[in-house]
Amino acid sequence: MNATPEARIKPALDHASREPGLGFDPAEVLRLGHRAVRRRRVVGIGAAAAVAVAAVAVAGQLGGQPNPLTPAGNGSRPTVTQSVASSQATLDLGGTTYLVRYIVTGGDEDRLEYGQQGVDGLAGSSVSAGGDGMTYGGTDAGKAVIGVVPAGTTSVSGFVLPARGTTRSVTAPLAGTRYDAFAIAIDGPGTVADLRSIEWEDAKGRAHTTAASDFQSAVFTVPSTGDAMQVWADAATRAWGARMPGTTTEAPEPYAGKPGLMYVGGRLGGHEGGPEPTAPLPMPEGKAWWVAYGMLPAGAFQVELRLRDAATVVGDIYHQQLEAIGATAFAAELKTGGDGQQGGVVAEVRWVNADGTAGSFRPTS
Repeated sequence: MNATPEARIKPALDHASREPGLGFDPAEVLRLGHRAVRRRRVVGIGAAAAVAVAAVAVAGQLGGQPNPLTPAGNGSRPTVTQSVASSQATLDLGGTTYLVRYIVTGGDEDRLEYGQQGVDGLAGSSVSAGGDGMTYGGTDAGKAVIGVVPAGTTSVSGFVLPARGTTRSVTAPLAGTRYDAFAIAIDGPGTVADLRSIEWEDAKGRAHTTAASDFQSAVFTVPSTGDAMQVWADAATRAWGARMPGTTTEAPEPYAGKPGLMYVGGRLGGHEGGPEPTAPLPMPEGKAWWVAYGMLPAGAFQVELRLRDAATVVGDIYHQQLEAIGATAFAAELKTGGDGQQGGVVAEVRWVNADGTAGSFRPTS
């Protein structure tokens, strides 16, 4: 007749309890082991292994170094896993396929594994089991970011400074979980280290941003289209510019404390006072618009624009502090005569400084 797990392990416990520096109670260890079996889901091991784990835990609390206790017939140390389900998704970006594997543990935190498909080894991290927020990591030799966002997310995008390249992104559902998988690939000389921000819009249409500590953006809404527009600033380089659907612009000179003005529109973007306007910008049909935006001193408020050629402001003039570079970002949609796609519409920008004094700026053209 085969001995019970308790009968097999009790002599080992009695022997271990007599080791110098241990001195635990074998009966108490057996009690803890039985309770662990009752309360935990133990996969692939029996009661003897559960008791062995309890023995190691007690000895650790006492500060001793117990001899490894292993199940009979197994030369390796026992392992306990609570994995009850998993889901995975593949994401293709330009011929490179990425894999995201979501492992449900049954606890407060689940397990996320990700990497390039066909490449040995997957990176991993813990992820909240509640479907909250974004979790991600870099892979593919620093050229991609892979992770998860809450299920139903409508868009995910990443941003690198224009001089460092562009990004492409894709999402896919993770069946049976509260998350969707995503991947962002970086084209050009940039790597994951150059990624300044990741933006995503959840199922309720709310915008979320995860950004580097030295990067900041002010988000405005273009009244005539409802599209989001960001005026961004990077503290490390002092670069600044704007992002909107299909287009990213950057001022030709870093922000150095002097006011600056840029235009961007449905067919043309340019810089006031710059050497030459930029080339025409491709925009979605039916979504042409014309916006003036720029930088003012930190703390500026009550921003006003004096316009030429009977031009008017559509909606409000937005402004927001960008502590990353010590400036105030502003933006306003303009309605102009003709096609409205030419610089020089803004004759003067006026504002009130943080100390209550008046400020003004006249573009050079």
